[in-house]
Amino acid sequence: MAALLLFAVLVLGGIACSARILRRTDSEYKYHPFFADDTEYDVIFYGTSHVLNAVHPMQLWKEHGIRAYNFGGHANSIAAAYWTLVLSCQYHKPQVAVLDMKGAAWDDTIMTVNYAHLSFDCFPLSRLKVRAICDIFPQADHRMELLVPFSIYHNRWSDPDLEPLKGLLPITD
Repeated sequence: MAALLLFAVLVLGGIACSARILRRTDSEYKYHPFFADDTEYDVIFYGTSHVLNAVHPMQLWKEHGIRAYNFGGHANSIAAAYWTLVLSCQYHKPQVAVLDMKGAAWDDTIMTVNYAHLSFDCFPLSRLKVRAICDIFPQADHRMELLVPFSIYHNRWSDPDLEPLKGLLPITD
């Protein structure tokens, strides 16, 4: 029985370690300041890459004293922008939320799953995140990829993030 328990702990530990090493970090990198800071924003922008590339929060701060954050994402559908708004408002409540309507002309709520990682990987797994992902992605395989990201990382072995292991293993740059 003890051997079985030890085996289970080793397998789960291996999966957790692999998930940490092989995870995509672009969403975490982009949105870390939003989650780490207690700034109350005057305005938060949501929408497509038009917002992502056109709105510069530091320029708004320098020129007008407006505290802003940009949650725009590549090819975000209106549904993705809406759910990003709902999820982000659990952490900060801006005075104004600006929602880009570029995606309103699209026929459905579905967006490219690769782009969805940037918008949704930063949020921890919760009932609200599950509702958002189920609303945007009716296909179960896309849902699994966004809710349990380790399920897709088998193709990331050529590009692992070894930073978490630097203190544990003799890794050199």
